[in-house]
Amino acid sequence: MLRIVENDSILTMAEYCKGDPYGCRIMATYNTYGLGNDFAQFWLQVDEHEKVTAVVGSLDNGLTVCAKGDYDFEEIDLFVEMLAGKNGALRPVRKGEAADGLMMRLDREFLPPSSDEVDIAPPIEDLYSVMERCPGLGFNVPAFEPFYADMLRRTKAGTAMSAVLHRDVLPVSCAAVHLASNVALLTMCATIPTLQGQGCGATCCRALINRIPAETEVYVFCLPGYCGYYEKMGFRVTGGFVY
Repeated sequence: MLRIVENDSILTMAEYCKGDPYGCRIMATYNTYGLGNDFAQFWLQVDEHEKVTAVVGSLDNGLTVCAKGDYDFEEIDLFVEMLAGKNGALRPVRKGEAADGLMMRLDREFLPPSSDEVDIAPPIEDLYSVMERCPGLGFNVPAFEPFYADMLRRTKAGTAMSAVLHRDVLPVSCAAVHLASNVALLTMCATIPTLQGQGCGATCCRALINRIPAETEVYVFCLPGYCGYYEKMGFRVTGGFVY
């Protein structure tokens, strides 16, 4: 059974999501926007014993499913289709299902040291300046206004941290993480095409990771073709995801 999260079930949602990268996405959104918004909503799936089997989060109709064990995936699939149509949801891959990408977790033992000077919490315009020069490089460039508003709110709420690397005054590389549930999730890593392959993106990522407590697990949802890039930073494959 699916039920919407209300004030009396926030702690239940938070406990289930703890330590999970999908849960981090969901809880970072909750910790940023709270309850009571049409554009940001959350649901618990519970079994006949009232045990939570999954959590679903929605932000602007972009859905995330946190499911750590057995759950009623047919109910979840019907619910996702009702809300998002064929767009689907980001969720763990199931047995026998083809993955769209890889979940990777950082092994800090293999994290190289950071070198160049990196600006932490830079102007959001600098982040976007890098992103808009990287279309088709593993992500879709969002519209500026909603990106700015979301990033500003997350930064103020402490649910996101970002970094920019400059060369000759100009922003050339950026990275960002979402923070929640004892997890940091790398959500952005981009470098302008003319400087790719020179370690700029890795430098930004390392600068952020070095500011994250050692006990916090760091994950990234890796798209096909980028596994080797993140492996050089110390990330290791732990599973697959679909979206």
